[in-house]
Amino acid sequence: MSFQYQLENGKYSWNGHESEEVAVVYDDDPIGGLVLLKHGSPQQVELWWQEARKKYIELELGSFFRYMRLVQGKLDVDELNKSISCSGYRPTFLEAA
Repeated sequence: MSFQYQLENGKYSWNGHESEEVAVVYDDDPIGGLVLLKHGSPQQVELWWQEARKKYIELELGSFFRYMRLVQGKLDVDELNKSISCSGYRPTFLEAA
């Protein structure tokens, strides 16, 4: 069984969680390709993103952080699910961000 977001009554639902918006973080390194790092509610994902940034800077690896992209909002649920289930898939909402 694979992970899937569902959009019901204008809210994203997944594994017993629900949110009006969703957020994802990708590492978009031009050499390594696109890698999904985190997804979920905007509050949790943004907190994770800020902590990751802080740790990269503390370790003097801030240059690696420049490829990390946070996208949040009302994202296309089909594109979101494809990007989670297919490694390297580049969702159209990432191009627009």
